[in-house]
Amino acid sequence: YTKALQLDPDNLKVLWEAGKTKYRLKEYKEGIDNFHTYEELAGGQNYYLNLYLGLCLLWQEEPDFDEAKRRFLAAKNMEPEALDPYRYMAGLYDKKSVKDKANEQKWVALSNDWYDTYKEKLKAQEEGIDASEETVYVDETEDRYHKQGCKELGENPTSTTKQEAWDKGIKPCNECRP
Repeated sequence: YTKALQLDPDNLKVLWEAGKTKYRLKEYKEGIDNFHTYEELAGGQNYYLNLYLGLCLLWQEEPDFDEAKRRFLAAKNMEPEALDPYRYMAGLYDKKSVKDKANEQKWVALSNDWYDTYKEKLKAQEEGIDASEETVYVDETEDRYHKQGCKELGENPTSTTKQEAWDKGIKPCNECRP
């Protein structure tokens, strides 16, 4: 790809493939450079660009956790049904806990929450469940979603879809397991 980029530095296909190759070779800095150039020339972001950039930012020698998180969240917002952003965010929080001992419990909890959501989404996909049509209930605390009638459901519950609960970061109740 080096020769092709020398001949045509604005070739989007070559920049994209070069970035992916650099990621696979664990040459993350060069991959980041290729993906940033691609982004500038293409005039915007896309789902896979955010995922690859997030991964390169996460695994480079000096990780940029905040920018990696921003990229994974952007990918999640572009493709709400996709599972990869959840898996990669769990990995980000898991890796950050190693670097940030002062906040280790917080990062482990965040990693587990993202992984739990990933598992819920995967299970729904495997079972052919449309989470955008499945009704769940939340109370005013909005910390967990429940099945109707759950004893853990607080006062004045409101209905929402499971997909909306996931998108807001609300976790399933451990008692009724909706």
